[in-house]
Amino acid sequence: MSTSSQNRHPVPDWEEARQQIADLVYGTYGQHDHDRTYAIADAVMPAVRTAVDSVLATAVDLARDEYLTDNTGTDEDEAYNRAVSDVAASIDKLRKGGVQR
Repeated sequence: MSTSSQNRHPVPDWEEARQQIADLVYGTYGQHDHDRTYAIADAVMPAVRTAVDSVLATAVDLARDEYLTDNTGTDEDEAYNRAVSDVAASIDKLRKGGVQR
């Protein structure tokens, strides 16, 4: 079975994020100096990565909170719990960098 998520992989593009940060600070804190601008962007990137990891870890936890605890054993309940498991696993894989573009 194929899903739409198998066709696209929304992984964080760290180089693109770095460039966007550099673009934002170039004319102000970067003082129109490319070396200074990229030094600032490089200094900020660890915080960006930490924030993204934290948000995705929280998303995994929230997805797992959706498991049915009163599972009746019906096909529908089992399918629902499998879907929750798949979502949590996909987010966790994204968080760990296992998904490639």
